[in-house]
Amino acid sequence: MKTSLCSSQLAFVLLLTQIGLLTVLRHSSVIFESCETTTDTFDRPTFNNKSRNNMFIKKKFRNLTQEIFDSESDAHLDGVILRAFPRWPDNISIPCSQVESKKWWSPKVMRSPTKRGYLFVKEMKTGSSTVGGVVLRIARNVARRMGNKDMCNVRIDHTNARALNYADRIRNESFLFTMIRNPEKRVTSQFFHFLVSRKKQEPSDVNFQSFLNNSKYLFDYYLRDLALVPSKSSTIKNKIHFYEPQKITSESLKTLRLGLANNIMHGYDFIGITERMDESLVAMKMILRLKISDILYVKAKSSGSFDDGAFNHTCAYIVPSFVSPGMKAFFQSPFYLHQTQGDWMLYRAANKSLDLTIDQLGRPVFEKELKIFVQAQKLVKARCEKNIRWPCSSGGVRAPYRAHVSNATDCLWLDSGCGAECLDTLESEIDRF
Repeated sequence: MKTSLCSSQLAFVLLLTQIGLLTVLRHSSVIFESCETTTDTFDRPTFNNKSRNNMFIKKKFRNLTQEIFDSESDAHLDGVILRAFPRWPDNISIPCSQVESKKWWSPKVMRSPTKRGYLFVKEMKTGSSTVGGVVLRIARNVARRMGNKDMCNVRIDHTNARALNYADRIRNESFLFTMIRNPEKRVTSQFFHFLVSRKKQEPSDVNFQSFLNNSKYLFDYYLRDLALVPSKSSTIKNKIHFYEPQKITSESLKTLRLGLANNIMHGYDFIGITERMDESLVAMKMILRLKISDILYVKAKSSGSFDDGAFNHTCAYIVPSFVSPGMKAFFQSPFYLHQTQGDWMLYRAANKSLDLTIDQLGRPVFEKELKIFVQAQKLVKARCEKNIRWPCSSGGVRAPYRAHVSNATDCLWLDSGCGAECLDTLESEIDRF
């Protein structure tokens, strides 16, 4: 086993050095000291010559990556090294840097690079608006407890990790995390949200496949969006964002996916799973030593209601999604499976790593915390859900622009953190559970 893991590490170091991502491994909790290998002697190839790139990868990684993929070890899955996300160190205060602008809520600030604070990489249709509200609640509550701040520095808008330079963050002053969802469910939700609900297209199999064939959200969406690349590697950033399966050999693509998936798994402080939302939030609460009241939420968007009204300043009715026989067949097609293999690698590894994290936190203690949180959320549903001032009313009427600033809604930002006033009234009661 030790030999296999050592070889795995070497493959990752070689690949991440090649694409400028080695710094992540220096902070990884999975560094195998038994490997006496340095990457200093390896040349850093460029991406501007397909044959040279493929030759380098083929020569250096063929045996190593095959060993990883063929292994049945519990330490890795599909070649991605699993990890139990660690607790925040007891001797370091949880992050709460001062906001970089009084208008922290403005899109300009939300989409600007930063090195400190609560850094949530918001992936499309993963329950990310709901989680974004939790992040704001955490940032606000922690700041209030510190007594001299209104809000900790925070990022929760739809911007990829490369654009925000998160590879350059200060690790003991930031908490970097994301939430990912079953890729099939995610693309189905994207189709119904963007084309059916907003653009009023028919939810036909033809429209579905056309949407995905021309969509930037299909091919390795998570890997391209979440990858951590140093800011000085601007050329590499572009290459990772636009790499295409038809322009790279299958063996090289397999290796690249492996490197990016591990870059993400070991560069983030936590990765949650949408289908396990409550478990993910409770695990994060325990990692950061937060209160139950810090992670309360009201779901931001639900089928059968209206969205946030951001598209064309119009409230769009959220059409309930479904999976037709034709869509199901598409999900089983070689084309789809090839396009999403990298995202499935990351999703499965993150899902298993959540289990490892819970085990590390102590499953009996975790289960107790989860039970309390479920009870708290039932109280939220009973007391708050009917009294929320949403960006779009139940009749589809949109609140004024910047309503989260003018108090026309009770959301902390756009449609994230809605119901904040009611949730605040429950804090003391819930923290006594």
